[in-house]
Amino acid sequence: MTSPIVEVIGPVVLAVAINAFLYGIVFLQFIQYITTELRDSYSNQLLVYWVFGLDTAHTLSTVYMLWFYIVSNFSNPGVLASVPWPYIATPIFIVCASGPVQHFFAYRIRQLSRSWTLFVALSILSNVSSGFGLANAVSGFINQANVQSFHKLVPLVDTWLSLATACDGLVALLLLYYLNKSRTGFKRTDTIITRIIHSCVETSLLNSVICLTDLIVFTKFQNTNYNVLLALPMGRVYSSTLLAMLNSRMATREELGVEFSSIHTLHTARLDNRGRFDFSAAARRAEVKVAVEEQIQVDPYQRSSSRSSIKGGAESDVAYSIQETEHNLKSAVPIV
Repeated sequence: MTSPIVEVIGPVVLAVAINAFLYGIVFLQFIQYITTELRDSYSNQLLVYWVFGLDTAHTLSTVYMLWFYIVSNFSNPGVLASVPWPYIATPIFIVCASGPVQHFFAYRIRQLSRSWTLFVALSILSNVSSGFGLANAVSGFINQANVQSFHKLVPLVDTWLSLATACDGLVALLLLYYLNKSRTGFKRTDTIITRIIHSCVETSLLNSVICLTDLIVFTKFQNTNYNVLLALPMGRVYSSTLLAMLNSRMATREELGVEFSSIHTLHTARLDNRGRFDFSAAARRAEVKVAVEEQIQVDPYQRSSSRSSIKGGAESDVAYSIQETEHNLKSAVPIV
């Protein structure tokens, strides 16, 4: 028979180690995000700082929980039945990170689909899921939960994680559907769209799988701490998902060599009636800019060259303008 130390303390030690490892990955992603020369929208920056602050606070609290178990209460068997406050507060840290991240992806789906109905549906699902997560934490604090009383929290935990699994799964499926619809037929563009699908869909699907696995483990092993192996790092997975997508989007911008004052300006593209991206607005802006430059360059030739040379030079410049505009249209890709 497995000893209580293995079932209670063992999972906590492993969970804190896994959480610290994932926090290190999130920290590196955060440094990459804030040190890039390309600037993101203020709302995205605020979201990044928010989830990183939550990750830092939660990681510190898990270190305290480990200290509580193996240092402060060393050789105290009675501690095996107790649950310190960082354990009970874990759902709060999770939903405070998962909720904003789910809304972030829901809004990207709204931009791709141009449907507020989908956004509202995903938002309601995310908010209800977060509400059950908070209720789970509040119930644990009020009833002073311990390992033996975990079975009382099963209905709340099952509902919370089931809704979170459904929300993350829908986000992954909708992103996959609308990104596939945005393929243009150009090999380079479709290759980058495939990369975006891997970045967004696979990470969102990972969130759903982790929530579902945590749900199964918590329900099956109610008198153990095995579920913390997934519960503690869950918030880091949401943060890593967000930062991986944002950093991937920046890398795509740099690879294409597109010069925008803000990443947010890439969202000006819209889907046409066939579900493909329309970059005509961006193309018109580029064409007007070239036309102004031509007018300045052609003017000196009007004084020093013949009329025929003026005409030839102007036609050459206009042809270059059309060629450059077509190149920009082929190089543009949807960045969700």
